[in-house]
Amino acid sequence: MNIEKNIETLWDDNPIDVSTEVNFIWSIANKLRGPYQSDKYKDVIIPMVIIRRFECALETTKAAVVEKLDI
Repeated sequence: MNIEKNIETLWDDNPIDVSTEVNFIWSIANKLRGPYQSDKYKDVIIPMVIIRRFECALETTKAAVVEKLDI
């Protein structure tokens, strides 16, 4: 893990730029400031981060799954 570039590898071999992901998450949090109190962000942000990570991790197989399910 290269700390200078703030890059981390999770369970796969695809490195991610953590600072980009953090900025993306904070941009969503800023949009939620009106409807949600700050202590309720976790109720929205954490599930969205997990869903996004699954989407990224499964991106290579998405087309095959969609084709197989005929969606």
